[in-house]
Amino acid sequence: MDAATGGKVDADGDLGGEVGGGVAGPSLQLLAGGLGGYGFRDGIGPDARFWMVEGVASDGAGILFVAEDCAVRRVVIATGEVT
Repeated sequence: MDAATGGKVDADGDLGGEVGGGVAGPSLQLLAGGLGGYGFRDGIGPDARFWMVEGVASDGAGILFVAEDCAVRRVVIATGEVT
């Protein structure tokens, strides 16, 4: 058991294991922007780059808005397209 959350820690040492009946629990997935690099480039998925992200908001209908240093970027959750 994890003392802080009371959740079960799985074999990988995280709390993202299975939740009852073999159904996968919450997970974190890279949607847009590649790891190991930064910049300011529109694109799809890992081809996009972000620079100095200051905040993220959702419209609740599949669009994320990412506030950067001098811009607000739009990310379509279904496709990972960043504009």
